[in-house]
Amino acid sequence: LPYEQAVINNTLTNQWLLGPRAHHADDHAMGAVYLDLYERIGGEEKIVHLKQQFDKVLANQPDTSLYFDDDDKFHQNLAHRNFDDPACTIRWCWADAIFMAPPVWAELARITGSQKYLDFMDKEFWVTTDYLYNTDEKLYLRDSRYFKRKDSKGRLIYWGRGNGWVLAGIARTLKALPDHFAEKERYESLFQEMSARLVDLQQKDGSWPSSLLEIEEQSPPESSGTGLLVYALAWGVNSGLLQDEKYIDAVHKGWASLIDSVQPNGKLGWVQQVAFAPGSATADDTQLYGTGALLLAASQVIQLDEK
Repeated sequence: LPYEQAVINNTLTNQWLLGPRAHHADDHAMGAVYLDLYERIGGEEKIVHLKQQFDKVLANQPDTSLYFDDDDKFHQNLAHRNFDDPACTIRWCWADAIFMAPPVWAELARITGSQKYLDFMDKEFWVTTDYLYNTDEKLYLRDSRYFKRKDSKGRLIYWGRGNGWVLAGIARTLKALPDHFAEKERYESLFQEMSARLVDLQQKDGSWPSSLLEIEEQSPPESSGTGLLVYALAWGVNSGLLQDEKYIDAVHKGWASLIDSVQPNGKLGWVQQVAFAPGSATADDTQLYGTGALLLAASQVIQLDEK
């Protein structure tokens, strides 16, 4: 297939390497592609570096606080780039990390049969969730900077794309968890609880706003968060975890919003730019991760429609 070959070509250029930061969730995310290709066509070389990096993490498991301090940086001078990341990012201290890392750890455990990767993922996932998940709102805060920041109506701020990263990340993690895993039902319950809440926050046009609680008036669509949420909800329906008709309706409405955000030339608009909090987007704003979210959503919507 031409798409699969394009992915193989890119990964060959990348020499099957993860990003250079051994502990950083963003640099783990590429491992999902390597694992998928390894399972499709074999070749141990595809996951050698992935296992090496994850084994490094297991041998040196950080116990630093998840407190997100912009003034406390972790400096790394690496071969092609120097990094100054908040010190807490050697753990999963921000909501986006739930999408980037746990699915890869769970998938590596599934493919290799090695419990150590699953045990680490499970431990760190619930540390992050206990820290950032608000059980009253049934939503994740983006990071500890949002424990006290409020919107214009005095409410805590829940970022649409941030919760999209989380729900899609939980879906991708659940796909890899074995049925005999004792904690699997806990992940399923969290997924169902968040899904029910997020459906209530969907706007009339099918999109989700960049700031999830601001639904008193129709906000402009934000297609990257919407794409991630449509993907996750459609996967939930397809997997049998979300059985109420309201979820199918939410997926169809969300998909219609995404289609409306695609211009005649194929460009996806209304993508909020790189950020860590709610913000504006315009019809001309796009980013690769927005297109990726749209394609993820399509992969599940197709299956739903085939049913």
